[in-house]
Amino acid sequence: MQIIKIKLGILGLLFSFSGFAAELGDIKVMLIGFKSDQGQAMLALHNTKKTFLKKKAPFRGAEVMIKNKTAEYVFKDVPYGEYSIAVFHDENSNMDLDANILGIPKEDYGFSNNAWRKYGPPKYKQTLFTLDAENMSMDIKIKSGIEKD
Repeated sequence: MQIIKIKLGILGLLFSFSGFAAELGDIKVMLIGFKSDQGQAMLALHNTKKTFLKKKAPFRGAEVMIKNKTAEYVFKDVPYGEYSIAVFHDENSNMDLDANILGIPKEDYGFSNNAWRKYGPPKYKQTLFTLDAENMSMDIKIKSGIEKD
């Protein structure tokens, strides 16, 4: 009888902690700077450096149609924390960022914080932002690796 009471007590304690759900927010992303409406925008929301710019699945991903050279997407119910967003314009709809023989992307791309480096992609830390509110929004400019600011 005593063992049953202890088990029920532990279960009750566990259920009382379940009321402390993680705080969630939405991240509205406005993508600007597309050269055409052809194809789609591919977005990747990362919560770890291990998936950033890798063939591994990101925390969340999305495929968005482009209209009037802009696109918009909302990542819903994202737990508060640090994230990074990488985007590319999949103009030929092959679900891959096409690159030339040297590895330089042929399709335009962008990152959260509009992080940009003269040579190569930005570092993960440069693209990090913190979700700590119910709603946040950001603009990401899409451009090619050969564009000058």
